[in-house]
Amino acid sequence: MLASRKIEIDAVGNSLPKRLLWQGNAASMALYGMNLLGMIKLRGLAPEPFDYFNHVSNSGGSFFSATFVSYVGARIISKFDRSPQQVKWAASAIGATTLAAANLLTETKFGVGLSGIHNTIDPVDLAYGFAGGILGANMLDVRATDAAPTDKASLARPRLTVRPALS
Repeated sequence: MLASRKIEIDAVGNSLPKRLLWQGNAASMALYGMNLLGMIKLRGLAPEPFDYFNHVSNSGGSFFSATFVSYVGARIISKFDRSPQQVKWAASAIGATTLAAANLLTETKFGVGLSGIHNTIDPVDLAYGFAGGILGANMLDVRATDAAPTDKASLARPRLTVRPALS
């Protein structure tokens, strides 16, 4: 009997800074929604490049999208015989690259011309989108754990255990 390798992927991250970053982005997006509904006024409280609530849809949207893309990428990559470090690196690269391309297609003159999307071109939005995408793509915690002994047939593919996001 051989022990199979089991990979755990946590989309929120196990450390306190990652949990606070996740919760802070969620709260920012909720406040942004309240701002759009006219319940509170948050835009214009700071000068332009620092007015976070003017750009929260770029950073928060990129953050959550990159986390999702990285998580899906990690689940797919973990089906191959790769170490947890390789799974995390590849999934983060996939998430960051995907969100960088999406931001370039929506926030640059070339991208808007190429994609045909009607959008205002704003380099500050692009910077906030890049920052959110990079942070979101690196939120995953991927680690190997020892699994119970099993037969050789089940070793063909590593097992994947997904923990609840906010436990």
